[in-house]
Amino acid sequence: MKIGFYICAFLVFYTMIGYPLLLKILHKLLSHKKIKIDHSYQPMVSIIVPAHNEENVIEKKIVNLLNISYPKDKYEIIISSDNSTDKTNNIVKSYQVQHKDIIKLYNVESRKGKTNAQDEAVDIAQGEILVFTDANSIFDKQALTELIKTYQIKVLVMWPVSYLI
Repeated sequence: MKIGFYICAFLVFYTMIGYPLLLKILHKLLSHKKIKIDHSYQPMVSIIVPAHNEENVIEKKIVNLLNISYPKDKYEIIISSDNSTDKTNNIVKSYQVQHKDIIKLYNVESRKGKTNAQDEAVDIAQGEILVFTDANSIFDKQALTELIKTYQIKVLVMWPVSYLI
């Protein structure tokens, strides 16, 4: 009974204090590699926006995505309309006329939900990287550029669990 108590007490102590302390010690003792970011890395990106009756926000979303600071020839915007019955499709079409190389309207024939709308849009996406966003979410101008930076890291060092125990 006492042994069980001490084991449990040690595990609680190690989890709350010992493990974080061990990580701090390892951080100070081990060398760190600097991650170099190549700012010229600009893969093709597909931004997928599932939409169902989003006439109140879709225009603001399209304008927002057209104004992000990423090369216009390196991304596409796919609005996957999940059988919208309002003016969503007409709004997208009006922007599609002006930006036919960037904006694509994919019309889902029968309403099957957001996940299905996303899945069907993935089939026509041409980007190396897919970004999913809602119609009512607004991106910062640098959001896509910052997101792409995370895909440049080629080498990740993972410590085997046995080193931490």
